[in-house]
Amino acid sequence: MTVFLILLLLYMSVTDIRTRRVPTEMILAGACFFYLYIFILWNREGYAAAREMFTGGAAGAAVMFVITFIAAVLTGMLIRGNALGGGDVRLFSLIGLYLGLTKGLYVIFLTCSFAGAFMFIRMLRKKNRSALSGRRFPLVPFICLSCFTAMMF
Repeated sequence: MTVFLILLLLYMSVTDIRTRRVPTEMILAGACFFYLYIFILWNREGYAAAREMFTGGAAGAAVMFVITFIAAVLTGMLIRGNALGGGDVRLFSLIGLYLGLTKGLYVIFLTCSFAGAFMFIRMLRKKNRSALSGRRFPLVPFICLSCFTAMMF
């Protein structure tokens, strides 16, 4: 299951870098694969294992969605643009579905840390600080890196 998530995140990272879009079809495919895995787990391991994975994933997805949706609305109001897009919010929810609540929160924290460090270094390299304002940059590669890091621990 983690191999599928890794491949999905790598594909989405490349797509986000090229087009600045997160494909909804891939997020839906990831959710369908998760529920198919739960169905197979239910037939192999029994109801208790499948229920535990389903409830943990549902809680993780719901909390991740709420946190990132609020962040998207607040940053949209403060910055007057899309700092965190809808595709990023849906991707965070998918990661919460796969990793659960605790590791999902780690992913949010690590994504903010990695993207913040990248932007700080980028600002130091630019002489004109306002050159970065209004420019969009892909967030999915940082989400991908954060997800890999959270899966290791």
